[in-house]
Amino acid sequence: MSTNNHSRENEMPDEHFLSSLAEKYRSMIATALEISEIHERTGQWDQAVNLLQFMLEVVNKAEDKKSEAELRVLLGDLLWKRGAFDEARAILQEANLLAEEISDYKIRGDCFYHLGELYYVEAVVMRKRDHTTALEYHDKARVFREKSGDREGFVQSLSRLGTIHEYMGEFDRALEYHNKAIKIAQEINYDRGLYRPITHIGAFYRRQGDLKTALKHYQRALEICRRINDKQGLVFALGNVGRTLFDLDEKAFDDSLQLCREALAIAERLDFKLAINRTLMIIGNLYVKYDQDKAKEFFQRVGDNAVKTGYEAHRLFAEKRIAELEK
Repeated sequence: MSTNNHSRENEMPDEHFLSSLAEKYRSMIATALEISEIHERTGQWDQAVNLLQFMLEVVNKAEDKKSEAELRVLLGDLLWKRGAFDEARAILQEANLLAEEISDYKIRGDCFYHLGELYYVEAVVMRKRDHTTALEYHDKARVFREKSGDREGFVQSLSRLGTIHEYMGEFDRALEYHNKAIKIAQEINYDRGLYRPITHIGAFYRRQGDLKTALKHYQRALEICRRINDKQGLVFALGNVGRTLFDLDEKAFDDSLQLCREALAIAERLDFKLAINRTLMIIGNLYVKYDQDKAKEFFQRVGDNAVKTGYEAHRLFAEKRIAELEK
């Protein structure tokens, strides 16, 4: 009796059993990805990161390169936003290699997009490089997303390309990208793809000195972000509306400050380093006329955060604003 039991315990699982088990793991991973994406969109980034890291330990049992690549893409995106640039870069590059092995154009487009975002921040905020690398990656993302038929991703890529050309001073070309992104997003009812190009068209009008038209665009972006509960977009939309309201009428200080404090609370809950500093900068500027000590306090927080994150542009901004207030 004991001999038979021992024999059964040492039997290898049959092929059907292993196949069924792998399929169950794949199903579990697909569900985890859906849950992680919901956590990411609704601002529960801690839960998303923890779940994705756990699922990466599970994914080997599923023997599914596609699932592993998808997990890595989402995790890499969240990690760079929290300041872990090198870890995020390595994870995204590994995801791209996996996607290349299985010839998955959609995932490769996502990899190039998020790597492009990382390089974009390194160029604009960290001053580590020029825009060339970010532009190359985002253009690759555009090509792969178009080939794969990923129209939502294609909209994202068009919008980011518009933003890069905007920072390069090529405003007419930037507007072409943003308007094309809006047109396609409306055709496919992709609300999440609308707020960024609408925001940057608002920035175009702001740059021209047309604050009223800029505000209309910012308010439209804010309405979209609230309606679809996109916390990341909401942080930027609240800040844009807040500062533009104040620029139009300094009597709107209280309303502007309330919007910006809401933005800061969300950014801090996400631990989104870039958004935290951007919002602190806006709040500091609001306080300059009414309470310079308070303004300096916010600018000092910007500078302290910038040293920790390597955001050189923010460090220089903080130093300049504090020096101006101390004259």
